[in-house]
Amino acid sequence: EVRVILNDGTPGLSPSIVKGFEAARGEILCCMDGDLQHDVGSLPGVLSEFGGGADFVIGSRYVKGGGFAERWNPCRILISRTATLMARVMLGVRVADPMSGFFAVRRELFEELRPQLSPRGFKIMLELLHLAVNRKGSAIRVVEHGIIFNRRRHGTSKLSARVITQYLQMLLELRRNRQA
Repeated sequence: EVRVILNDGTPGLSPSIVKGFEAARGEILCCMDGDLQHDVGSLPGVLSEFGGGADFVIGSRYVKGGGFAERWNPCRILISRTATLMARVMLGVRVADPMSGFFAVRRELFEELRPQLSPRGFKIMLELLHLAVNRKGSAIRVVEHGIIFNRRRHGTSKLSARVITQYLQMLLELRRNRQA
């Protein structure tokens, strides 16, 4: 069953994902790129992790079973690794691939975190992950499941100076809120 939902509210990828999650009917909510860089064939493996007790699953390029369908240029690798390092240092996020963008979360956890979200930019997964692991109450189980990151078949990269600036602003805001 597929439904198309128009985001007629706040523009952008993160607000659109939140709107889609709110409209979804399932108990597991999943986000993956529509340009086919995230292989739909990886979805059953990601979803299978919930049977093992996961609350939040990341489709990771940097764990066993993960990788890249084609070699990245050194600049792209540097940007990805720097963004990952910044998330670790500033937010204490201890996963191998916090920049993946391919993730699934239990509806119950999303609904608990939704009031705290400030979705903007492109890194909603990182914001949700940060809120989830730093929430008060019982611990959650985060699992990374290896995926192969494919060559983009449609569209163009979203990376720009504006996106980098939004990412830095998000990191600073999340860090500030964590310390408050």
